[in-house]
Amino acid sequence: MQVKSLKDLQNLKRDNKLGNFVLIHGNDKEKIRNSEKYIKSLVDNLCELNLVEIEGNSINIGIIKNACETIPVMATIRVVHIKSAGFLLENIDSTSKILLKEILEYAKDIPEYTILLITHLDLIDKTNQILKVASNLGTLVEYKIPSYGKELSAWIEDFLKGNGKSINKSDIFYLASEISNSIDNMEKELQKLVDYTGDRNVIDRSDIDDIIHKTAESNIFKMSDYMFKRNARGALEILDTLVLQGEPYAKIMFMIIRQFRILYSVKLLLGDGINPREIMSKLKIQEFAYKGIVKIISTWDEKDIKLVLNDALSTDYDIKSGRVYPELGLELLILRICK
Repeated sequence: MQVKSLKDLQNLKRDNKLGNFVLIHGNDKEKIRNSEKYIKSLVDNLCELNLVEIEGNSINIGIIKNACETIPVMATIRVVHIKSAGFLLENIDSTSKILLKEILEYAKDIPEYTILLITHLDLIDKTNQILKVASNLGTLVEYKIPSYGKELSAWIEDFLKGNGKSINKSDIFYLASEISNSIDNMEKELQKLVDYTGDRNVIDRSDIDDIIHKTAESNIFKMSDYMFKRNARGALEILDTLVLQGEPYAKIMFMIIRQFRILYSVKLLLGDGINPREIMSKLKIQEFAYKGIVKIISTWDEKDIKLVLNDALSTDYDIKSGRVYPELGLELLILRICK
């Protein structure tokens, strides 16, 4: 069985369909921790004897079998938890491959009084056979943080709601634009926001501006937005900020080119009658970014966007070949785009 929520996990247990082999993986660490805590809570007595924690980087099949086959002491359930499962990484050595194979073979023989729980704080490669085995013999749980669109906004809202906070829709989109795409960074920044607001239940835009670290990607996005609107002053001010922050010129140029390629792609796809949902999915852009582009897209024709892209690539070449200083090259590029 494959599920994607703690509630589903609890329902499986209620219906006696949980099984003896539970694999939880993904990049949403908070949900993994909550589900891990729930599975451990199923030990109904003497946790110190019936709950076994094993580090996955220093085990063998003998240790696992011994832990699983020890009869519970004055309890009905025993939980054996393997964490930091290095044998689930994509590139593993021969010893880890053998261990993984042995675990897969043993999964069908786990005693009925034991739940073998394996947690992995990352998404497991789809080709790994352990996913199929867990789904067929027990329970497979995947917690994935969306990278864009309404799913990401819903995840942010759920995170804040789970911490007793509420936020309106427009501020959610704004918050999503301010947070780095790094999963670890998103969780840390959101927790900072929760801690900052203290006993206050409602989070507003001023809280976001006060506490959320402005990422380079966020600033480059705003600079591109100014360029889309042909606002040279605004774009140059943000360029100055990025330079002071020590952002590499190559990264700034790459992001400018990327944003105009997205603008070009959105224009073409809209012209082909593709719906917004498909466009956001295809281009992997968030809803707030898509809406911002749609607002100004009528002010750009395909020919102009192509000219900008060619100019940016030419400027990039001139900077890399030493024909022009990086900061000057970027400043002149912005002025030409915004004229």
